[in-house]
Amino acid sequence: MTNEDEFDFTLPGSATFVGLAPDDVEAIAAEVRRQDPTATVSVELGSAGKGASGPAVQVILHLGETVLNDGASAFAWGTVLWNVVKRVQEHYGRRLKAQDPEAVGLLAAGARETNALSLVGARVREAVCLTSSPGMGAGIGDVWMTPIVLPSGDVRAIFSSSDGTVLSDFTVPAKWSPERGELSAEDVVRAFRQLNQS
Repeated sequence: MTNEDEFDFTLPGSATFVGLAPDDVEAIAAEVRRQDPTATVSVELGSAGKGASGPAVQVILHLGETVLNDGASAFAWGTVLWNVVKRVQEHYGRRLKAQDPEAVGLLAAGARETNALSLVGARVREAVCLTSSPGMGAGIGDVWMTPIVLPSGDVRAIFSSSDGTVLSDFTVPAKWSPERGELSAEDVVRAFRQLNQS
């Protein structure tokens, strides 16, 4: 895959795209301002790619909202990011290649409509790339895990690829919670099955 086929996302902060036109930047700014009217967007020259990078447009988002780890906010911003991703994919056929843990986490939180309710009161932790060393960048084959601490104390783990595709999603029960008390090993297995029924 060449740089012309992909774009990098590092949000909130900056997003790097290859081949964007000025009206696309304006559309991205409008999408971001729907979520945060105080947000602004600026553009700089940047680069895209892992290893030998190529020229690109870096779109920098300046957000008024600074706390993005609560579930409702993460879902809302994740939805904004997905709208931007879909616009770029539809107009240019380019695939997302996220590099930034916060962007990956927000995309994971916003990937499914059901997250709008299931993440209320949750705390989204920083995503971790499980298959690449820190600072080495991430490719389409890499697997990320976004941990989300639910109000019950259980932890939901969303596994995704660098293009935002959710690969797996399950919830691990806490050993102790106010609702269940302390769980034995057998109870943990039972709770895991119950939490992850489809």
